[in-house]
Amino acid sequence: MTAKIQRYGRAAKIRDVLFAIPTGATTLEIKAVADLSDRLSAIGTSLIAMRKSDQVNMTMGPNCIIWHLTPKTRAEMARMAATAAVFNRPRRALPAASARPSDSSTTIRHKDDARAAIADQLDAFRRAGGKVEVLGNTPFKSVINRRQGNDRRVARSAKA
Repeated sequence: MTAKIQRYGRAAKIRDVLFAIPTGATTLEIKAVADLSDRLSAIGTSLIAMRKSDQVNMTMGPNCIIWHLTPKTRAEMARMAATAAVFNRPRRALPAASARPSDSSTTIRHKDDARAAIADQLDAFRRAGGKVEVLGNTPFKSVINRRQGNDRRVARSAKA
């Protein structure tokens, strides 16, 4: 299992369902409860990958496979839920211009969370009396190609 459990995506939804159902669930039950639009094969592939990373276990039920969270994953999810309950506070709403019509990429949502967290930290810093120094732009040295360099060299030698 990774050091930090991801909070978004198919695997996160599967973990949430299995955390809510301690007795375990079949792939069909997971799909129905998590309201996943993915094919069963895609959900099964995620479950197998999660099994390889020691997040879930599988047992044979009557004519089906029942998936359970491993004790380690269940403990980590319980710790995360307890932490979220203690530190759950309203987040700053993102500007409408940054709202995206599709949540297909979990990376975008992670970056949005990071932006909101940084904005909250800056607000706390300013409230505590801190001041942020805004620096100006540093101009880049222009890059010249070989011909421009030769032309400059020729011009300098002609002046001398």
